[in-house]
Amino acid sequence: MILPKDLLSDSTTQPGILGQNPGLAGECGAHLADYALTHLGIAREDLFHGVSVSRDDLDEPGHWISTGDTAVLFRNLMAQSGPGGTHRIFGPAGRQFRFLPHSSLGALYSLIPAGEVVRDISAHVSRVTQFFQAECLAYSRSGASIVLGWYPQALELFPGPMDMFIQGLLTADLQAQGYSVLRADQAVFGFDLEMLIHRAYGHQGWKTGWRDDVLFLQGSPLARRISCTRRELELRGIPCTPRESELRGIGGGGLGDGRAFQGGQGDSNARSIRCLEVLRDVFLEDQVVFRAGEIYNAPFSRIDFVWRQPGLISRLVNSRRRRRGLPKLIQELQSEVARGTERYFEMVRLHQTTRQQSKIFRMYTKDGLAQGVDSGDDPTLWLPQGKELAVLFCDIRNFTQLSERLSAKEVVGLLNTFFRTMNDRIREHRGDIDKLMGDCLMAQFESVDQAVDAAVAMEKALQDLNRDRIARELPRLDIGIGISFGPVVQGNIGSHSRMDYTIVGDTVNVASRLESLTRHYKVRCIISEDVLNRLEQPRTLRFIDRVQVKGKALPVSIYEVYDADPDWVKAMKQRFQPRYDLAYRVYKMGDFHRAVSLYAHIYREVGPHSLDTELSADPVVLFYIDRCRELRDQVDQGALSPERWGGVYRFLR
Repeated sequence: MILPKDLLSDSTTQPGILGQNPGLAGECGAHLADYALTHLGIAREDLFHGVSVSRDDLDEPGHWISTGDTAVLFRNLMAQSGPGGTHRIFGPAGRQFRFLPHSSLGALYSLIPAGEVVRDISAHVSRVTQFFQAECLAYSRSGASIVLGWYPQALELFPGPMDMFIQGLLTADLQAQGYSVLRADQAVFGFDLEMLIHRAYGHQGWKTGWRDDVLFLQGSPLARRISCTRRELELRGIPCTPRESELRGIGGGGLGDGRAFQGGQGDSNARSIRCLEVLRDVFLEDQVVFRAGEIYNAPFSRIDFVWRQPGLISRLVNSRRRRRGLPKLIQELQSEVARGTERYFEMVRLHQTTRQQSKIFRMYTKDGLAQGVDSGDDPTLWLPQGKELAVLFCDIRNFTQLSERLSAKEVVGLLNTFFRTMNDRIREHRGDIDKLMGDCLMAQFESVDQAVDAAVAMEKALQDLNRDRIARELPRLDIGIGISFGPVVQGNIGSHSRMDYTIVGDTVNVASRLESLTRHYKVRCIISEDVLNRLEQPRTLRFIDRVQVKGKALPVSIYEVYDADPDWVKAMKQRFQPRYDLAYRVYKMGDFHRAVSLYAHIYREVGPHSLDTELSADPVVLFYIDRCRELRDQVDQGALSPERWGGVYRFLR
């Protein structure tokens, strides 16, 4: 059976389905709305802008607000709460919580001792929200500590302060039953600090940035990365006065293995966890936003209570009232649960159907387009946009000759195996496959490092694939990869009956030409100078040539990336690099007779290729011998003047 927590823990759940997932009990939403309207003076239309339910809908017994509506409601409340409004207003909002009249949920919590609610928080938190699960970490007569573990998808949707609201709710319940709450506070937060700033304070113009391991807010240090264990987070800041010392060390030791929660880091109390520690107090219009010493980006949020229990007479009176009201209340709750379950399973059936449809759709289109459809967009309405991208082309060499010896079924099987292997490497490095064209593919990347990483991974995957093919006595496959970077136009190309959301432009054409050049130089991966200039990670590469390709008026410098070569090949290329450079300088000056001699000496010392003795161990050397001989003959025949030779070879076919 699929539960709400399963949807919120599944990274493949579509945003549209997540938005329909039960998020917040209607009574909690009603209280938040009333608090915002009454205490904060927010206009009703501003508070419910973009929310699919109205305030009146929340009075329905057993009603739940969807995850999407809850997120919008919280963001509206933050944005409309005035210049001094901070995410901490959700704590006071929770502390003033009152259940709706005739509320079965309210009646239930009036009959259960508030201390038991805190101690058994894991059984009770799901009655008011589905964003996280909870556990009581420590409990005593004078206080308690609970931890709330966010589900990963909930953090993607939510600005963060739901745990402060839960803190306020529990405080209100304790006080309603006669507890004197001496302290209710948080020192550890399970949501992302930078995401909270952007979502909750973006309308204030707050901006963040990183320098080394320090997060800056408005140009000043805000927080630093720290490493600590789960146990240290569980104990951090717990009060240790004689009256409260029994809190320390009591409880189950944390939220199980923590794998369902943000970061999935909680499989060991001793394992180091990367968090952010706030370095200074931050205020907004005299209201505290962040306090020095607070911890964010933790795998859970922790709430600490210190209280004084009600007297004996008060507890006895409450005990008699509970015995009288509980049977009828349980019957009413069962009826409400049945109605809620029916609505929930309608949503689950929709989730399963649309998930299957999305899976099929993704197989036939690019990821970016599928994500847009999943999020509710209509791609046919997307306007053309200019952007800078890295474009990668990959092609199987000599595929025509190879396919002539295969049946149609074998050709399709070969292509499916090849594309499955290459596509996985591209997606692993955040690439988006734009199209498959016969035995060729085209992909796009946001950065050149992602594209080059993908190319190296594709070459290594091909080596594994070839080992398997050789073991089955099948011919080896070889590929060529070309990568360029620059401006492209992305948009819908086609007609009303057939359309392709793709990229076009000179950058795409250059990547295609570079891929075709790999056949001439017999190397696997060629990148342009624009790619080289934007690389941030160190690479094993070398200059190959300066050429003019078809469709380009200006020449381009091209480079081979050989990170995927065997170690001995990389060492050989690096050892002979000074001699390559000398031979190329002579070639560039137009002294082709001497260039032939220099390249021939390198060829003899490099030795033959391990798979083809007619080739050089470095095929580029043999390529330059043939080209220099061709140009030498043209000079000897008067067809080429060395004085007019500029060192640029033209590939115009």
